[in-house]
Amino acid sequence: FISRTRLHTGARQVNSDLQFTRSKSVSQNRRFRLTFRAATNDYIVERNENGTWYRHLLHGHSTEEVADATILLPSGVRIVDVNSGGDVTFLPRGSVDGGITITLGTTTGAETQQVIVNLAGRVRIE
Repeated sequence: FISRTRLHTGARQVNSDLQFTRSKSVSQNRRFRLTFRAATNDYIVERNENGTWYRHLLHGHSTEEVADATILLPSGVRIVDVNSGGDVTFLPRGSVDGGITITLGTTTGAETQQVIVNLAGRVRIE
């Protein structure tokens, strides 16, 4: 039961962060990219300024680059698979440069959930 709850929490966290990043992209009229890293079970957010990607602290108010701005998944949750090379870029109008599916799972591998971003930038959990 606990591992299932952690998995649901992780999926909601990723869903929420994707939606928040999309809204930042639209409101700031710039590209934002999330990169999911299966080896470390975390992800990073970057913003594009004049063709250069800078790490971005998603839930902070700083506009400065933050070198160690990583977002960890809850304990017991891991990234099982990510298509599209592991990243998704939100464009200033809220769409993405390519859809992405992030498959999260429990560390035991008993259950998985997918967080999907379609080409329009809409995010859903399956």
